[in-house]
Amino acid sequence: MVRVQPVGAQPVVFDPKGLPNGITSVSMANQDLGWALYSTSSCSDGKKDCTTKSGLVVTHDGGQTWEPDTPG
Repeated sequence: MVRVQPVGAQPVVFDPKGLPNGITSVSMANQDLGWALYSTSSCSDGKKDCTTKSGLVVTHDGGQTWEPDTPG
């Protein structure tokens, strides 16, 4: 669940599909189009053998659904 407080509006709570964990920033071009950066880390042995996965996802419906943003 995500809670969003648009400027000058009431809060909205929704369950976006495809939005990964670890969101670090969100930028919306308009009410429909936006991008989110994410970064997650995991370690297979305590603090050893760690990997970080990061990427960019895009929405075309105001954040209801998200998908990987591919160049081009």
